Amino acid sequence: MAITIPRPPPPSSGEERALFEGLPQAEYDAYQKANQDFLIKELESKTKLRCLQIDLVKDNIDIRKEYVPKIFILVLTWIIFVSIVLVLSALKPCFDFELSDSVLIALLTTTTVNIISLLVLILKDYFPGNMEVKA
Repeated sequence: MAITIPRPPPPSSGEERALFEGLPQAEYDAYQKANQDFLIKELESKTKLRCLQIDLVKDNIDIRKEYVPKIFILVLTWIIFVSIVLVLSALKPCFDFELSDSVLIALLTTTTVNIISLLVLILKDYFPGNMEVKA
């Protein structure tokens, strides 16, 4: 059965040393060693956690670098497509291409809403209000 040693601060003054007065030197040294080992493990854990947080941020940046240009190309392609449909509809006598007014209104409205919402989502992700990583 393992005995856990509590982690009070190590004595620094004579008054605090008096708390350990009746304790044999070997037990006091074991306590000090256990306390130091605990502090070292605590620092190692905090360091590992910070490294994982940094890796997470780096991965997030890499994902953004990969997908944001693709989304930009998608939005640009969609705008070009809608522009072509609008021009063809405006020049209907030349190209024999006709869409009703309600279809054009629906196409322009949904396209505008989709593009604006997609860009807002991307910008909110790129520029969050709180960049702080909690430890």
